[in-house]
Amino acid sequence: MDFKWRSCLPVKRSYSEIAARVGQGRSEQAIVCIDALGSARVMATPGDKLKLARRHLERVLAPWDTPTDWDDLSLYGFYCLEAAVEAAARHVRLRTSRKHWEKAETAAELHKKHGLPDVEQLLRDLNSARKAVAYGDVAAPHLEAEEIASEIERYVDAVAALLEGEG
Repeated sequence: MDFKWRSCLPVKRSYSEIAARVGQGRSEQAIVCIDALGSARVMATPGDKLKLARRHLERVLAPWDTPTDWDDLSLYGFYCLEAAVEAAARHVRLRTSRKHWEKAETAAELHKKHGLPDVEQLLRDLNSARKAVAYGDVAAPHLEAEEIASEIERYVDAVAALLEGEG
């Protein structure tokens, strides 16, 4: 059954809960969403999403060299960018989505309104590359591995600066 979340509330979490989740010595806001039936779930914080993006980034930086591992580069590059976009969006309180094409639109909005690098087309290209590798029914776009890895790393660094208040 598909639920629409009717409300999301920031909830201050204790130090021990935060330290266990993100390994930091400071408190941060968690978001608790209530569905139409009253069930609650805790959404990942911007810091959680940035940590996930950095974990994926490690997998992006390894396979770009010759010969390029397009399976890992397309998959982890795509998921890395999506996690970074979600981190930035949650930080500036933009609505996020589970739909890949809406995350590309969110990336465009983050670029226009918050000065983050423009990765909208790269997200779309990486999604196509991911589908080409995973399903084989979509043509792979022409991509340069080193350029992609650098652009993804630059975006994750820009999101980190935004979350730290430098962006």
